[in-house]
Amino acid sequence: MIVNPGPLRLAVLSGLTLLLLVVAGCSRVSLAYNTADFFIERFADDYLSLSSDQMMAWEPKLEAGLARHRKEELPYIAAFFDLGYKGAKRGFDKTTVNCLLDEVEEVYRRNARLAAAVTAPLLAELSQRQVRDLAEKFRKEQADDAKDDREGKARRKRKRAEHYIKSVEWWVGPLSEPQRRIVREVAASMPDAGPAWNVYNDGKRRALIRLLSQGADEARIRQFLTDWLADFRDLPANLQEAHMAMRKSIATLFLRLDPSFSPQQRGRFANRLRDLRDDFLNLQRHPRMASRPCAGAASAAPRP
Repeated sequence: MIVNPGPLRLAVLSGLTLLLLVVAGCSRVSLAYNTADFFIERFADDYLSLSSDQMMAWEPKLEAGLARHRKEELPYIAAFFDLGYKGAKRGFDKTTVNCLLDEVEEVYRRNARLAAAVTAPLLAELSQRQVRDLAEKFRKEQADDAKDDREGKARRKRKRAEHYIKSVEWWVGPLSEPQRRIVREVAASMPDAGPAWNVYNDGKRRALIRLLSQGADEARIRQFLTDWLADFRDLPANLQEAHMAMRKSIATLFLRLDPSFSPQQRGRFANRLRDLRDDFLNLQRHPRMASRPCAGAASAAPRP
């Protein structure tokens, strides 16, 4: 999938992509979501060294963004987990997997656009000293990225395989050795695009600093962030190709692992997805799931 960790550092400032991250670490997200404004404010304050006046001016915009997120985005997230739940119960076929990949990208894009809208007014009010401090943070992040790049392709592939094994085990429970072998084989086929992503993101961070240094207004900053974080408007051809290859590999991983799941693994997988769906429904004042074009991919699946 096209989502990658570099741009998310900025998106997280608004917290509207927070939900896409916390679901990888817990099965019940209500507490995390209901206290999101506090943690977002603390993160933004630590990252940007905001003054009390800047924080006070931003709080209403953050609250409005989170309210909009609850109303407009939670139905999409609930629908995504419902689709995954039905696929896990029935078994994943190519149509359902491709639908899921379409949906996770759409959920990400919607959240990133809203993130840009909420983050832009905060960045537009930074002082030149704060912009310089942000540039220094970006330089340190780039140095960390470069250090990772120097690890070598073989080491990066091994680390990625182990990361995927841990992620899959969180969802389904311990994997057998044949299942681990499947994950390692698919991970080995994934493009080694990390260094290219780091170069791209470094260029975008530098461009953002130039924009802020010139005193760009909120509208220009919002458009820049939307083009970068949500629409990938100037994504180089090599990264577009890497995205398509990564998506194909993830689909292959789903389709190869699915027939190997034991009843216990499938049950755990389905239950986690169901619980997440219910969490995102319960967080809504008027619970609903958004209607999506490919939702019919799981229409034959059993209902709870």
